[in-house]
Amino acid sequence: MSVPGARGFRGCLLPILLVGSVTLVLAEGSLRLLFEPMLGKPPANAERSSESEFWQRDEALGWSHIPNASGTFTNGAFDGEVHFDSLGNRQNSAAGTFIDGHRNIFFLGDSTTASLEVDDDETVPALLERRLRAQGWRVNVVNLGVRGYGTDQSVAKALQIAGRIPPAEIIYMFTDNDVWDNSVLRQAGRRFGKGVYWRPGEQSEFVPWNYPVPEYPEDGFGFVLLDEECRPRIQNGSFQRPERPLDSGRRLVSDWLYLPRAIGFIRHAVQDHAVESIDPSQMISGPDRATWSDEFSLAYTDAGAVRARCASYFDDQLRFLLGRLRTIRGLERLTVVHFPDWSVNRSRSAGRLAPSVDAFEAMVRDRTLDGYLDLTKGLERNGAPPRDLQCPYDSHFCEQGNAWIAAQILQFTLRR
Repeated sequence: MSVPGARGFRGCLLPILLVGSVTLVLAEGSLRLLFEPMLGKPPANAERSSESEFWQRDEALGWSHIPNASGTFTNGAFDGEVHFDSLGNRQNSAAGTFIDGHRNIFFLGDSTTASLEVDDDETVPALLERRLRAQGWRVNVVNLGVRGYGTDQSVAKALQIAGRIPPAEIIYMFTDNDVWDNSVLRQAGRRFGKGVYWRPGEQSEFVPWNYPVPEYPEDGFGFVLLDEECRPRIQNGSFQRPERPLDSGRRLVSDWLYLPRAIGFIRHAVQDHAVESIDPSQMISGPDRATWSDEFSLAYTDAGAVRARCASYFDDQLRFLLGRLRTIRGLERLTVVHFPDWSVNRSRSAGRLAPSVDAFEAMVRDRTLDGYLDLTKGLERNGAPPRDLQCPYDSHFCEQGNAWIAAQILQFTLRR
């Protein structure tokens, strides 16, 4: 039996490499052609390119917008032209639309409110202001949204700004990660940290922790961990993701090619734990002794184990935080708008309760809130497919999604 020589081996290798290269090119081209709305145009990362351009450390809030900053927020699939006023609020146009003497409506929230993915005049607050004025209302809708904020930071910013611009009405846009954000001191890998309001030991009231906000170690993390009996404690430590070979090259390829993104989607679908099974307390004390996991936040959503088990703790926390807004002199109305929530949808589909929905509805009954709008229910009723409302390669709503939300809020506002 003869063994092929080096020349024969090279002759076989060349066609294999050629076929492999053609296959990769065809796969990349097919993904760009068929799945661009889902995967987005390169580059994929908006945060890295603009974090230092828009945000600054803030001892009272953790981080805040740089006053009078402006620029472009982009991941290649969307491009938001962004302008902030002298108080760090996102403007409703590049020139601003605020009119002295008009009734002020504060719009609070996180990235879904700040909506950096779209131009100034395409955010929900800007659209709502324009449509209310078209109805004859003399109003300013002031966009206090900041990317990454929880309820605690949104409330603190409103209290801070209220002395300069007194609000007659406040609308707070709650999102699925706000309960987690309310319990976080610093997420691993994030540039900035914050404080928390928590209820330690036998105390009956929520008290501040780490205010004023310190400078956290670069590799530090911290959050409020609730055990099996829902007793809270501060869990903190150091965490560094191990450097992998060719990490910079991996990031470059991931940012600019579709194939690694598609593989990432498949890998997460196969490897990620079911949301209902994630419990940070068990993961930290278990045999593998996790120090940190990006999955921890999922346990605090409506579909998660911790949110369901410790509902009374989180409900009381939300009630306390939103109740602080009632101290604003002249405030006439406080409303929560619940951004379309995958975890609420998942819980309802499985026949389970949605704790956050129940909590807000209870707050309306006891007059902590004057109104509550569940946009998940509106989405289910209208049958609007989320992919038509979301930004490419991003979970945030873009122009069409923001227009849909503004229309829902306008109908809700005019009905009351």
